[in-house]
Amino acid sequence: MTNAPSPVPSSSAAFTLVELLVAMAIVAILLGLAAPSFQSFVLDARLTSEARKILLALQTARSEASRINANVLLCASAGDSVCGTDWTTNKLVFADVNNNKRRSTTETLVFSGAPAAATTTIAGPAAGWIEFYSSGQANAAATFKLCDTRTGNVGRLVSVGLTGRPSLTTTTCP
Repeated sequence: MTNAPSPVPSSSAAFTLVELLVAMAIVAILLGLAAPSFQSFVLDARLTSEARKILLALQTARSEASRINANVLLCASAGDSVCGTDWTTNKLVFADVNNNKRRSTTETLVFSGAPAAATTTIAGPAAGWIEFYSSGQANAAATFKLCDTRTGNVGRLVSVGLTGRPSLTTTTCP
């Protein structure tokens, strides 16, 4: 006599409608709590990215001045060859061979940075440019203050001293 296997009742591995609705409500609550901090994270990352672009432009200008043994200018671009005062626009780094603070067609363009995001404000040197000598030193100490729509200690400050070495810190925005 052989023993035949007894039929085992099948069990369902699915969720009930009530369990599914409770799980969805918990997920919705958690997402609602996380959304504001995620928005702040995105804004912080955007400001840091813009500040690092300026930091890169400063470091590029300084190293290029030493490399080619000539004055190199970083300026807020008002066009392909004219320096302006709006630092949210394109930034140019070029060898200013004739020392006229504007790029001629014979002067090498070293770097051209993209404009800042529309929500970012940048307050930089009022002259609209900073110059690096072949020694790596800057013509003047300068700061670039980057802020967005928020207030408090959320801004970025890029500073460059007379030695020409730039640094990045946080700062308070109005």
